[in-house]
Amino acid sequence: MEAYFVGDTPLKEPKVRSDIPDALIFQAVRELATSPLTFVCEDEKLRSACAAIAGVTVFSSLPAFIESAGVQDEIKELDVIQKIGPIIAAMEKFEEETSEFTSTVRNKVGEALMWKKIESRSIPDDNHEATISSYSEPEDIDFDFDEAAYFGDGEFGIPFSATLYVTGFYYLFKGDVYRSEGRSVRLSDHNDHYYEAEEQFEVVVQGLVKVSCSRDSIDLDEIDAAIIDMAIDSLGPVELADES
Repeated sequence: MEAYFVGDTPLKEPKVRSDIPDALIFQAVRELATSPLTFVCEDEKLRSACAAIAGVTVFSSLPAFIESAGVQDEIKELDVIQKIGPIIAAMEKFEEETSEFTSTVRNKVGEALMWKKIESRSIPDDNHEATISSYSEPEDIDFDFDEAAYFGDGEFGIPFSATLYVTGFYYLFKGDVYRSEGRSVRLSDHNDHYYEAEEQFEVVVQGLVKVSCSRDSIDLDEIDAAIIDMAIDSLGPVELADES
């Protein structure tokens, strides 16, 4: 009402009765704009005034708002969310026919394991852990499509487990060298008190394969056309195969 009497923004002159609704709307928009706000308004004068308020995005009509990039992105996201189950089922069928997810794990899990720790009470290191320094090709790779999840923005996560042999090293106190008896361990001097021990372990690792899809081209019958990338997203603890 103060803007009405003095002709302040968005008004051009004081005390024009037809401007009262615009003044009230403008003040309401300004109060709401403490967080990002979208304002749809056909009135050019009011729209221009509100566009100058920090945090306010304006559109001249509902069709223009619906066609905007942000809303179209939300529509695509909603379309994917409504089809999560069928999309994951299509991915499982794709894996059965091509083994592409298996190939991703086989080619990348070893590198992802490098320098990670194996923890077990059976490892005769002071901290009961060994550091992975090399690896072989996985022998058993399994996927759990029932626990697959959608993270948004076209990204899915598929849990997997893999079994493989790795070489790990740890430090064995020289006074405890007897603890290496019966183990296939190669020892070398580390310092006056410890050996560096190198040993092969069979391990099981669990993780997620992240599958990135284009939301513009998800065809359940040709899901491979929508897949942009596959990568190992995360790994869980590395466990000895005979203890998992």
